[in-house]
Amino acid sequence: MSSQLKIMLNKILLSILTSSAFVGSSCSLVSIKGPLNIEPRLIEEIEGAWSGPEGEIFWVKNYGGNKVKIGGLKWDRGNDQWILHQADLILAHDIFDSETDMAGGLIFIDKNFFEPDRDAESQFLFGRCLLSDSSLIVWTPDPDVFEKLVENGEIKGSTQSSETMIIDSVAKLIEKVKEQEGTTLQDLFRYKEPAIWKKIGEAP
Repeated sequence: MSSQLKIMLNKILLSILTSSAFVGSSCSLVSIKGPLNIEPRLIEEIEGAWSGPEGEIFWVKNYGGNKVKIGGLKWDRGNDQWILHQADLILAHDIFDSETDMAGGLIFIDKNFFEPDRDAESQFLFGRCLLSDSSLIVWTPDPDVFEKLVENGEIKGSTQSSETMIIDSVAKLIEKVKEQEGTTLQDLFRYKEPAIWKKIGEAP
């Protein structure tokens, strides 16, 4: 394989990862500062090999004690090899949707999964999700709405040109989500822009 082809494959892979469900189509992100300090849930259906909305492939594996990791491949140009990069994935906030018979809640993924080479404080990207045997539907936060929540003091956080970071507790975030659900104010997340992940097999 030529070096140019390797570089191209690496760029394609990184482009796929950073344009996936959690990063979204906008340059603006919403994250929450870690550590999260919550008791993770374990939904057996989350384990397996998944194909993302743009064809990216990754794996989710429970390794005991409700601890779950998400993994993907990245091309290491320095050593001319594929390497596994992984990060914590946490499910929280019990919800059950009786109409669709799908388990759901909030899903958090360590930002290092999307930016493997970053060297910064712990941060998690998150979304609202529904999960079945074969699919995971994720809605990302609306950055404009969360920016206003921070500016109005409803949630503690900070805003920059391209990212709003919540420094409040997950409990406060969950409280805000519960407050919105079942009302006409379901604009915390981009419900009109769902990302659908399809299960394609078992985790290795």
